[in-house]
Parts: sequence; structure tokens; C-alpha cells
Amino acid sequence: MNNNSRQAIGSGDFMADSDYMKELTLDIYIISRCTHNYYARELKKIGLTMGQFPFLMAVFQHDGISQEKLSARLMISKSTTAVIIQQLLNMELVSREVDSVDRRNYNLHITDKGLALIPLIEETVHRCHQIITDGLSSTEIRRLTDLNRKVRNNAETSLRGKRKKRLSDE
Repeated sequence: MNNNSRQAIGSGDFMADSDYMKELTLDIYIISRCTHNYYARELKKIGLTMGQFPFLMAVFQHDGISQEKLSARLMISKSTTAVIIQQLLNMELVSREVDSVDRRNYNLHITDKGLALIPLIEETVHRCHQIITDGLSSTEIRRLTDLNRKVRNNAETSLRGKRKKRLSDE
């Protein structure tokens, strides 16, 4: 790689070949598509879609979360959240109740039927993680995670607009 083909990235002094960055972007895309397809195939076996999966997991992890906070946490529009929550309600995987403080909001809870799916979902996620990190040491996995988080934060901040503070950031 010669100096003429390098360009400055961000505010640091890290230099990268634009072809290398194209490959990185393609790699991220392919990893995303492969894991998406894997999850879709495996979740279908237990009656869930890729769209429903993150919502069910978030309600499980944050019992009583409002639909509004759920939308913000997953960075999904309120209208899409409403549609998916309605699907989960119809499937009896979650329940909702009117918020006692703000009656315009609904608080969501996972049902026993939803709870029964959690170990199956967690096993699917674990298997996927094992597959995509095969051959990496725990140090490499931590480093990859740290670097991906930096790239994600840059993308959320600069490419998607101002990054809203998520509950996990508090």
C-alpha cells in the first residue's frame, strides 16, 4: 500500500487503504446477512420471526419496559414497535398493562409462554456466536467486540444522526 492510496480516517492518525475499508464494509454486511439468515431459519422453528426476536428478548431483559422506551432501546419506530408488540400479544408471548403513572404508556411483561422460548432463543444465539467466532481466542473476541463497538458508535452518531442515549448507556 503506498502513501498516495491512503486516506485519513476520523480525527486520529490512523491511515487506511480505501480498498481495505471497502472490504471491511463488505465483511460487516456479509456477517450481518449470514447471522440474520441463521437466526431467521432457527427462530422459524420455534414460531418467531427476526423482527419479533429482539423485542421479546428486550421485554424479557427489562420487565415492565414501556413501548416507548422499547422503541428507543431498539432504535425502531414507534409504529413498527406497535405492530410487533401486537403480534407478540396475539401469540401470548407478552402482556401489557397501562402505566399507572402515565396512562398513555403501556408497560410490557413476558408471559410464561414467552419465558418458555427464552432458553431456546439463548441457545440459538450462543450457537451463532460460537460459529462466527470459531478459531478466535477470548482476547481476540474481546478486541473484536471493542473495535466493533467503536465502529457502531461512529455509525449511530454520524451516519444515522445524533445518537440518542439508550437505557444501556446510563
